Amino acid sequence: MRFSLRYDLIPRTDVKEYHFAMSVKLRTQAKTLYASGQCDAKDDPGYPAGNLCYVDCDGGGVSIQKSTAGESLYVYLKTPVDGILMGPPCGEGKAAKEQWVRAGTDGAQFVLDRAAAAICRPIDKATSPHG
Repeated sequence: MRFSLRYDLIPRTDVKEYHFAMSVKLRTQAKTLYASGQCDAKDDPGYPAGNLCYVDCDGGGVSIQKSTAGESLYVYLKTPVDGILMGPPCGEGKAAKEQWVRAGTDGAQFVLDRAAAAICRPIDKATSPHG
């Protein structure tokens, strides 16, 4: 799993939002799956970290939390939305190949170490409709 988080200014406004992109490589599949969307604070005990990063149109999401030292990110799949809808990179006929990634035998919480921004650029590119 790789996860990219950025703070973007919405064009022609003074509003800033958190956006995410993530990729997951499942043991049972050859292809990497991708998802992207925005993140909001959630004041709900069902979200372990209090932050929800979600895919629009009922595509589920994950809860995220920065580690105390700030060098890792906790990603929780087990939330009230119970998983996230992921698919192939943008432009590859996504609708027929989307699938839910949910907490399971490989875990419900993942710890991701901080990495250089260059490592996440392919994720951002794969989830961008503009390539």
